Amino acid sequence: AMRVLDIQEAYARKFDRQASVKGLSIDAAGHCAHVGKISPGCYGCFSPVPTWGVRLGEDAGLPNVCNKDCVHCFCEREVRASYSVPTEWTLSQRVKDDLLRYFIPYRRVELPFVLYNFSGVSEPLFYLPVIRQYLDYLRGVIERDILNVRGWAKVYTNGTLLTRDTLLKLRDWGVDEIRINPSASGFSPGVYHHVELAAELLPVVTIEVAGWPPYRDKLFDMLPILEDSGVQHLDICQVEIVNPSGLARIAQAQPDAEVYQGHS
Repeated sequence: AMRVLDIQEAYARKFDRQASVKGLSIDAAGHCAHVGKISPGCYGCFSPVPTWGVRLGEDAGLPNVCNKDCVHCFCEREVRASYSVPTEWTLSQRVKDDLLRYFIPYRRVELPFVLYNFSGVSEPLFYLPVIRQYLDYLRGVIERDILNVRGWAKVYTNGTLLTRDTLLKLRDWGVDEIRINPSASGFSPGVYHHVELAAELLPVVTIEVAGWPPYRDKLFDMLPILEDSGVQHLDICQVEIVNPSGLARIAQAQPDAEVYQGHS
């Protein structure tokens, strides 16, 4: 049966493993362990910078839809092959007011960095019109009237829907970084091709994938592919369980797993 570790044992084992890694740096009061520089898109998790996170599609008043069904995903969403944002959808006045309220305290403040994070309880590339309208407002109103710095915009995707046309749109709308999770597609050659396209067209490409034990061999196979494709960053995350249904799926898939209680 799944074993729940005391946090003392879990952290002691993590720290022992980290101590054995050559060139490892520890930042953010111990929460960020990395080799080399971290991606700009990581600062929202590891530094106290102003961060506006958009959970697509619920923050836009739309259903949460993804075209993949990862066992370890912690999001409640519908799994569909496709989804289109209704043509009449527009960024609501409530969202605009929320954005103004959030950023107003930073008026005339010397900020080194601001992050806009488009991730999901869904596949963000189903929501391209939403991303565009948010960025139009952030770039055209929030930055013009409030901020003294251009925000860094990142989009997190499973990569299956990436095309040259989509990447060019994202670049034109002001996306700085795309994060791609190749595990969602089973590390498919098609997604690796999309990774190469992204590295050609966008300033920063990061691969973000869970450290899920069944992926182990594929993760090692992935490294030389990334080395050749122009990817700047690799972010391997812990698997998070945030609801009972997620715990049940993981326990079924990995009955001998060891887990520990983090924040909740």
